[in-house]
Order: sequence, then structure tokens, then C-alpha cells
Amino acid sequence: MLASAVSAAQQIGQFVQGAPPPRDGTASTRTGTATIRGRVVGAEGGRPLRRARVSLSAPELGSDNRSTSTGADGRYELRGVLPGKYSAVAVPFLEDLAWFDASVLHQLKTGAPSITVTASGKHTLDLVVKP
Repeated sequence: MLASAVSAAQQIGQFVQGAPPPRDGTASTRTGTATIRGRVVGAEGGRPLRRARVSLSAPELGSDNRSTSTGADGRYELRGVLPGKYSAVAVPFLEDLAWFDASVLHQLKTGAPSITVTASGKHTLDLVVKP
């Protein structure tokens, strides 16, 4: 039980906070030049959500998971993104330790919109948070 909780916490930590340090101890020098920006709104009423968390995950890229928070107007921007296909998730709030629950992570990723990022591209991805 403890091992599965630790494994789920590690998966979630990679998804939310970015990749773990490289195994060989060397720092990654991979930096992209693309930008993703957009707006996060609530499904009910379409109002902008301030301080919502936006997370991008790209399993095939391994280490380029990114996240940020929206401003007061519900807008966000991520710069220096590598080219690739990403899944995007926006959440307004999660209870303490909810990021460490494997079922919560699975629910968030299920049906998440995706975006294909091109090198040096400027991309827009607006997200709707469902209740």
C-alpha cells in the first residue's frame, strides 16, 4: 500500500512540478522557444478563474512537464516550451494532498485537451474547468 502511494506521489510530482533531476546528476540543457498562452474559465458562467493551476504533460518528451498559475484575469503563459504533443489540465483548487491521490491524477488526465507545439511557435490554448 505504501509503495503504491509513493509511486502515485512520484507520478503526480512529475506531472505537477516538472521532471525529477536527471539520473546521471547532470542538469538538462533542453530549452524550447515556443510559447503557450490562454485563458482559463469556469464551465458554469464562463467566468475567468484566477489562480487556477495549468499543467502541461508530454510523456514522450519525458522531462518537459510544465505548470503555472493564472492571473486575476484567468490568463496564463508558458515560455520556453519544447516542441511536442502535450496534454493540458487546469484546476481551480485541490484539497491538501489531493495531488498525491492516483485516482485524482487519473481523473484529471482523462479527457484532457491536447496541443501540438511547434518550434518557436506561439500557441493559444483556452481551457474550461468543469465542476
